[in-house]
Amino acid sequence: MLAIAARKVPQAKLSRQDMVRFRLNKRIDVICCVFDSINHILRFSDWRTLFSHVERHLVEDGCFIFDINTQRKLDRHIGEPAWVHPFGNNLLIMKVTAAPKRACNWNIKVFEHVTVTDTCCMRKISARLPSQRERSSTH
Repeated sequence: MLAIAARKVPQAKLSRQDMVRFRLNKRIDVICCVFDSINHILRFSDWRTLFSHVERHLVEDGCFIFDINTQRKLDRHIGEPAWVHPFGNNLLIMKVTAAPKRACNWNIKVFEHVTVTDTCCMRKISARLPSQRERSSTH
């Protein structure tokens, strides 16, 4: 993703860091953390660390923009049927399931429409966010 961003915005300074303990060499006006990324932080102490680092890197009156899924919303997603979303000739199917310790698994399948010698078919591309146990074992 960074390589794509570098091609699209060559003047940007990009880095890959832990979102909880990131370090920049300057203070900035705005920090954005979107697509419910904060929901992947499982320990409250890490939430505190994240907000401390954000505060350290923002200028006075700077702005931290983020979004989260509440437990209530996640519980609602768990109880709902899979979400099916056609886009173009393709299809995305997403199902949220419960995991231990009130965590959630987001099971995402993308079916891409491809044409092979005048034959139409769908190719499955699967993506699954790691469970809490899988994330914990990598830290």
